[in-house]
Amino acid sequence: MKSEKLTSTRCVIRVSVFETGKIMYFGSLRAIFEALSPEVLGATESRLYASRINEYNPFENGKCRISKHRVFCMKKNNVPLQK
Repeated sequence: MKSEKLTSTRCVIRVSVFETGKIMYFGSLRAIFEALSPEVLGATESRLYASRINEYNPFENGKCRISKHRVFCMKKNNVPLQK
């Protein structure tokens, strides 16, 4: 059996809304505001961009916590990933 190889990394944004207890995942900050309103998050889009969210610096206020995580894409047995 051949070993798995790391092919690429992508980022996913995790949003935890404290009021509802929901945890959601998004591909971009813009996508968050297509699903949730600024009132639910307690922050505007420009505030989130200014806070420079990354793995080590999540955004957190009294209403939500927003953090960025890496997702590693692997390929098995030298079979290329499908897009």
